[in-house]
Amino acid sequence: MYDHRQPARDWPSWLLDHVEWRLVSNVLDAGSGPGAYVPALLARVGAAGRVVALDLSLERARAVPVGAHRVQGDVMALPFRDGCFDVALAMHMLYHLADVSGAAHELRRVLSQGGVLIATTNGERDESELVDLFLACGGRDPAAL
Repeated sequence: MYDHRQPARDWPSWLLDHVEWRLVSNVLDAGSGPGAYVPALLARVGAAGRVVALDLSLERARAVPVGAHRVQGDVMALPFRDGCFDVALAMHMLYHLADVSGAAHELRRVLSQGGVLIATTNGERDESELVDLFLACGGRDPAAL
């Protein structure tokens, strides 16, 4: 579905271009899944930087691209010392948690002073063009059922 988006967009690059990377050396991708953002992160931190991809699932953590440190862990109890990351990502994962506030506290704990948290989630009208297309093709509005 994302390959057919108009206009086409490299979402990870577009999002990460909003960070000043020259002073960033340690990045956490919390809830990384198979590591969709990892290649773009590795390119930005360079050989001297470190990207840590954390996921609750060991299987998903193992699928992360080579170059990142793969860690199985829970965002509710991050296995890292305070202030050790310059940037933390929580991409499309917070809605899976029962305690988003607790996760935000943990992410803040591991960020350095002045560190950046990038978090995205789905909204009520996320991908609204798909719903519009579905309805235009004769689908029934689930809200009307």
